[in-house]
Amino acid sequence: MIKEHGGNVYKISRENNIKIEDIIDFSANINPLGVPESGQKAILDAINGLVNYPDPDYMDFRKAIADHHGLSYECIVPGNGAIDSLFSAVAAVNPNKVLVSVPSFVEYEKAVKKSGAEYIPAYRDEEENYALNIEKFISEIHNDIDLVIICNPNNPTGDLVTFDDMVKILNKCKANGTYLLVDEAFMEFAEHFGAKSLDCLIDQYSNLIVSRSLTKYYAVPGLRAGYLIVSDEAIQTNLLTRAEPWKLNYLADQFTQAVLQDENYVHATEKWIVEENKSLYKGLQAIKGIEPVESYANYIFFKCFYPNLKEALLEKSIMIRTCHNYDGMHDNYYRVAVKDKKSNDTLIRVLDEILSN
Repeated sequence: MIKEHGGNVYKISRENNIKIEDIIDFSANINPLGVPESGQKAILDAINGLVNYPDPDYMDFRKAIADHHGLSYECIVPGNGAIDSLFSAVAAVNPNKVLVSVPSFVEYEKAVKKSGAEYIPAYRDEEENYALNIEKFISEIHNDIDLVIICNPNNPTGDLVTFDDMVKILNKCKANGTYLLVDEAFMEFAEHFGAKSLDCLIDQYSNLIVSRSLTKYYAVPGLRAGYLIVSDEAIQTNLLTRAEPWKLNYLADQFTQAVLQDENYVHATEKWIVEENKSLYKGLQAIKGIEPVESYANYIFFKCFYPNLKEALLEKSIMIRTCHNYDGMHDNYYRVAVKDKKSNDTLIRVLDEILSN
């Protein structure tokens, strides 16, 4: 089974003879507000700086991120997007056995296997809509597990493990001498629903590693900007000294420093996500044959038994993400991004038409 990402509009365009500009892409969960103007300006203003190599220490970038989280810059390790950070984090821990909560982001398994470690999936139950069963998961963190990986909010299900439950997992890992790598790529969205990041615990738990990304929230998958938050000095040293030079390009560096100060963009995003997440969920819920799951992110996971649903939507130039290739997930599950109101309404209308026939 090929484990690939959503958002490949180029492939869909080629294979289905659809113009890219005519495709409504619900398979890639990117903020529909688009690239912040503050970030665009920062990139344009930084063009002349391309004549120099980036600062190999990324001091201004790390301090900007640290200020954003209320931490010391020593805790921040830049990465070429979240995937690069995740692969780097696993390699830095250098584990023998890694427990991964699944179904979840497909790159975790690849990162573990690339490191040479044993990949141990901790399967969520379909009967529980693939939400994480905390007690069951904690019971699977055995003494011989070197690293635990969990996505929160989870991709593709959108469910959220509460802060208190994450602390329980963290404490079990600490007691076992196990590192916990938490992928918070969608936490900025979840925070608009009252969620709380584990970043505030980084100074208290040396076994905690948090991965963050700018890709989804600031709508820049093509820029590649991410970072790790880690306090363990050995892991920091491993990450900073063994990494390839210039993990982050100069434009991504300048972009990040600018958008982290853009409160207007954050407020606009909060207004959009709170309104459209609920609206899209209710719209899907109202369609007979679709069973959506409440989400804390900018996408909604649902079950539908309609045959060839993805292909039927493609005939209407709509892309959605099938989830059958997630480890531990059965067929008939899908994920759709929360987009702008017009696009969301179009999706609901077309789905209703398809399932009503």
